Amino acid sequence: MSFKYIFGPVLSSRLGRSLGVDLLGKKICDFDCLYCEVGKTEVHTLKRAVYVSREEIFEELQKWFALGLPEPDFITLGGQGEPCLNQDLGKIIQDIKRIAPRIPVAVLTNGSLMMDEQVRQEINLADVVLPSLDTVIETEFQKLNRPCPGLSLKEIIAGLLAWRKEFKGKVFLEILLVPGINDSLENLQGLQEFCLQFKAHRVDVVGMTRPGAYLKDCVFDEKLINEWKKILQSGVESRGSRAKSRKSAAGSTYPNQLNWSEQILASLTRRPQTKEDLALALGMDEKEVKKILNQLEGKKIVTKLYDCKSAKEFYTLKR
Repeated sequence: MSFKYIFGPVLSSRLGRSLGVDLLGKKICDFDCLYCEVGKTEVHTLKRAVYVSREEIFEELQKWFALGLPEPDFITLGGQGEPCLNQDLGKIIQDIKRIAPRIPVAVLTNGSLMMDEQVRQEINLADVVLPSLDTVIETEFQKLNRPCPGLSLKEIIAGLLAWRKEFKGKVFLEILLVPGINDSLENLQGLQEFCLQFKAHRVDVVGMTRPGAYLKDCVFDEKLINEWKKILQSGVESRGSRAKSRKSAAGSTYPNQLNWSEQILASLTRRPQTKEDLALALGMDEKEVKKILNQLEGKKIVTKLYDCKSAKEFYTLKR
């Protein structure tokens, strides 16, 4: 059995073992970030539409849960672009809660549509939201995130702050630093002021550890990131959920009707991963994962990336 919009689970330091749901079907986003691991934006738009129908997602989720697989820690809405562009976002969250009421729902978002009251109402149905904000400086924003014409950073920030006052769930803010672009003192001071108002449950400051859509070299300054973490009062990254994921994944057995090659490809389409993480997240034997990856690499479908921080090899689709 194969899935078009359901992928993973994948291991996440913030969400543990997370089952992904792609609300877009391809690279559709209102940003075209220099660092995006998924690749260049194919459809650069601000238009909300039914890019993937709730009926298709509902059907795939029913099939996935009918297989009797180990439950993930989270069901995470994201995919290859900005999930809030799917105008069925709220209905999809409601559908998920009917199918799997015990599993919390998370949403990955760039936060660009929070000025829209309808978007805020829909995303408020989630249990955890993980917005990103790399800079509060307009020139840095334009250079790094490459937004659609018509998007104002000032309005995005106002939308995020307005939404934060309404949302009752947990908020994990992510800031990605690219030295020479958004590492200015002005941005640091501005983000510090923003974080004090935003009151996220955690703030993750990260860097590029793998090639991006337009930046092919790893741009990672560990000293800089640690300094920003300290100033922005971000906590030490928790490994508890990841350890829990490893424990729950160990020894898991999965039905033979799953097409493992397709499952691995679906997962790598949305996120580069190591063979170890794929094996743990999917509950597979690492040797079998390696065998499939070697076959896909031989067919020039996937390729390896080198993580300059961890010195590990990651696999991704060959583009």
